[in-house]
Amino acid sequence: MSKRLSLAVLALSALVSWGCILLFTRFVPPTAPAALPFVFLFLFVAFMSTGTLVIFVSGRRLLAHYGYGLRLRSALYQSILVSFVLLLNLLLLALYSWSIVNGLLLLAGGVIFEVLWLARK
Repeated sequence: MSKRLSLAVLALSALVSWGCILLFTRFVPPTAPAALPFVFLFLFVAFMSTGTLVIFVSGRRLLAHYGYGLRLRSALYQSILVSFVLLLNLLLLALYSWSIVNGLLLLAGGVIFEVLWLARK
């Protein structure tokens, strides 16, 4: 799969997933307990695909000056990690157990995971 096709698929999946979130929140009542996992699934796909596009495009523009080319795979990995941290924060918020300390601990865990992943390479 070429890079241009991969970016087009990511852009299409971002649009479709944000559209699914809009339609799902419009037509499904928020009190339905079975609706919560679907909302989080749609949010994860939306955050991941949008984040990959943003990280890839901004990384290519900012890091091209230094001679470092950002690959699509690393942008996808970084957006999955950020999406996972955001989703865990939203899950804690939905369970009424979120605090700023929990948010900072999840962010620190994501940073430590990223550093360990980079150290492995």
